[in-house]
Amino acid sequence: MKKIIKIAFICITALAIMLAIPFFSAFAHNLYDFSLIYTWSAANSTNSFVIEDDYHPEGNTVCYFWDSASLSLMANNTERQNFRDALEGGFPLWGGLIARKEITEVNAPQNNANGAHMKIWYNNDSTLTYWAGTSRNGSNTTDHFRFGLQSNGKYDAEIHLTREGKKFTLAKQTTIMAHELGHNFGVKDLYNYDGHHPGKENLVSIYSDRQLNTYTSPTRHDKNAMLIGLDAPWYYTGVTSGNDKYGIWKYQKSPGVWAVSSESIGGITYKFNANGTVELILGDLNNDDTVTAAESRTVLRFCARLTTLTPIQCMQADMNRDGQITALDARKILRISSRLDGQYAPW
Repeated sequence: MKKIIKIAFICITALAIMLAIPFFSAFAHNLYDFSLIYTWSAANSTNSFVIEDDYHPEGNTVCYFWDSASLSLMANNTERQNFRDALEGGFPLWGGLIARKEITEVNAPQNNANGAHMKIWYNNDSTLTYWAGTSRNGSNTTDHFRFGLQSNGKYDAEIHLTREGKKFTLAKQTTIMAHELGHNFGVKDLYNYDGHHPGKENLVSIYSDRQLNTYTSPTRHDKNAMLIGLDAPWYYTGVTSGNDKYGIWKYQKSPGVWAVSSESIGGITYKFNANGTVELILGDLNNDDTVTAAESRTVLRFCARLTTLTPIQCMQADMNRDGQITALDARKILRISSRLDGQYAPW
């Protein structure tokens, strides 16, 4: 038996060890109804996030290009590379929920799937005191980002780093960029700008800590908000019963309506209790409370692009929580099914 398992491990590793597949496919969704529930004034310690009704990408991949004129303003190669590294590093801080696709500026204006919907640029305005910003130029908040240049000469989304933001360390710039990327999927700031809602800056979120000193990556609340923006409104409660569990989760059938019984989600039946929670297990892709070699095979097929997974299955299949699904995750599932390994903790 041990010999068979060893051979299986070798085959798994050899088949697809370098493949990493983005989590989600494209889908249409509207954030308007969620924005009515998750408001700035209603944010609290239970739901430390706000959803805004605004333009957002279709799918989880951010397609962008660098504005060459802006980058030329940066004083030296170190500063330029730090800006680039900060943006690229901001994506994996989301734990694999979002992916990136960088193209060249010359290809960006194409109004097709090969174009970009976002421009990244450097703002050298010496009068600005903030660190970075995100702007969206859409006219219809229920639409998605379109690829390519709009008729008004702008792109649907732009992220920029300012002269002040350029002064920070690479680690701080990376957190700032992760913050800005979340805006493009509908996560809204919780800053107490107008004085009407004191205390919001203390919530557990990179969108409520204005100094970005408390949290160095998106929190559980931020990721729950991101899942709404990705049209996969699962909600991790932050509770787990042991290292063999993925954690206690909830699911919104529609904005504000939680599943409280058996529900078919993405073709998989999940049994929620009266409190609206279900305990999920890492590697248990068919939700039968058992991790088997068959699920390892399913992950390998996904790596080879021979099958698809639902959003929650993708999160359950990411065994080492590195934001990617590879043959190493399939190997981990196989070892668990053979009782050779324990499991990793959830986010």
